[in-house]
Amino acid sequence: MNKDKIQEVIDNFENTDLEFRTDLKPQKENEEKYRAAKTASAFYNSNGGEIYFGITEDGKKRKVVGLKQPQVTENNFFTQINAKCNFDEMPKAEFLKYNEKNILLIRCPKGAKPPYKFDNRVLIRSGSNNLDATEEAIARLYRDRVDYSQDKNVLAGATIKDIDIDEAEAYIEGLQMLDEVAEGDDNLRILTNIGILKEEKQGYVPTIAGLLLFGINPQIFLQNAIIKADIKYEEDKWIDIKNISGTISNQIREAEKFLMKHVETSAKIIGFKRVEEYRVPMLALREAIINAIAHRDYLNMSGAIHLEIRKNSIKIMSPGRLLPPLTIKKILTGTFIPLTRNAIIAEAIQKSGFMERRGNGLVLIKRLTRAAGLPEPIISTDDNGFYVEFIFSSETEVDEKVALPSIIWKDENLDNDMEKILQLIERHDKVNLKILEKGLKKTRGAFSNKIKYLMDKEIIERFPPPPAKSPRAYYALHNRFVNGEIKNVDNSQKTSGQQTIF
Repeated sequence: MNKDKIQEVIDNFENTDLEFRTDLKPQKENEEKYRAAKTASAFYNSNGGEIYFGITEDGKKRKVVGLKQPQVTENNFFTQINAKCNFDEMPKAEFLKYNEKNILLIRCPKGAKPPYKFDNRVLIRSGSNNLDATEEAIARLYRDRVDYSQDKNVLAGATIKDIDIDEAEAYIEGLQMLDEVAEGDDNLRILTNIGILKEEKQGYVPTIAGLLLFGINPQIFLQNAIIKADIKYEEDKWIDIKNISGTISNQIREAEKFLMKHVETSAKIIGFKRVEEYRVPMLALREAIINAIAHRDYLNMSGAIHLEIRKNSIKIMSPGRLLPPLTIKKILTGTFIPLTRNAIIAEAIQKSGFMERRGNGLVLIKRLTRAAGLPEPIISTDDNGFYVEFIFSSETEVDEKVALPSIIWKDENLDNDMEKILQLIERHDKVNLKILEKGLKKTRGAFSNKIKYLMDKEIIERFPPPPAKSPRAYYALHNRFVNGEIKNVDNSQKTSGQQTIF
């Protein structure tokens, strides 16, 4: 990690995945003796994080004070976690230099087999605090284990009579055509082997996967295994509300019908033809719905999938956060092995032709929205679920909408912060520093170089232009971008002096 990267970190405040420590030993009266070990345990149970030793934090600013004996700090830290924590994978340590001062960085992953304990306590990270997990949160951590496919579970009262055996056998025939299973085998045994049924003392009973894929009425046993779809353009003025239930294949088809009915279309002339196109690509919306259905937490009995259509957005919310060690960044960059809490369901959806290649859905959604000239969807996750939000313009807005051409997204060397800056600008048309700080969740010093890069590349511009300063200054996409296209601009009068940004 170079000096600029360290400075970016220092410019940030402590949060859910970042903590600063002066040293391992308590530096203040009443300071927790095992604070660092507690934080590490909370990181493992949450979304991972980094602990920096050699940096002070007082809630207002950070200061690098350095460590006199960084290797001693490292050794003592690992001694503490070996004594107090039950990690299956150790954190990674890295020694850094900043202005000739020593810093120790501890990288904690999002654990693959939670819950992890500190002295028999299960801690989770909330803001910059380590809190005792509630019973509900601990239950969720158990469900988030990567070695546990929850759709193999059986539910009390469900019998083989609750399965449409004809539909299940038709699925077997499809697998036989694909040479996935051998012909001539007993169908009940095949359904057991692929996780649709489970053999118990009282005979064959359906699993959660069996009920959701081939159940006669799955919602008898899984009341909230539904999609709650609604549309409204004004507060408390509903246009349509629908609870979509039934099997997974039925939910996919009915959700698609709901979207096709309510998502606005616009006309384009392609060649000599007038072509109607949805404001958001239907394939991207369909993929987001399938992703939500395949990977949701079905043992969260209080949570349904939500499909919300609003005037300028469509949001799909799925109960169940990402499984460790998956992160949104890893998925979008392709540096991950696909994981799901519903391996049987995901496999069946893919083999039925609904789902693209496993692990490819979010990348496809991102590519389709860019190609349509839309801002990239906002993809996020928290302890309550996973969210994909599509942003678009209503018909009442002016046609000459400023938008970034897809070639810029594709060809320019943009990092995550730069992409977020551009998404914020596309969403708001223009942004000031306060909007950027809130959207990026970083101080302006942490992204000043990113702003400069985008200005130097003539992707964005500042008003008023540098070197002028103004408390009302804002940033917008460069005026050479209109309607997602690049137009020629006379830059002969362009003001020089890009070195002053703020």
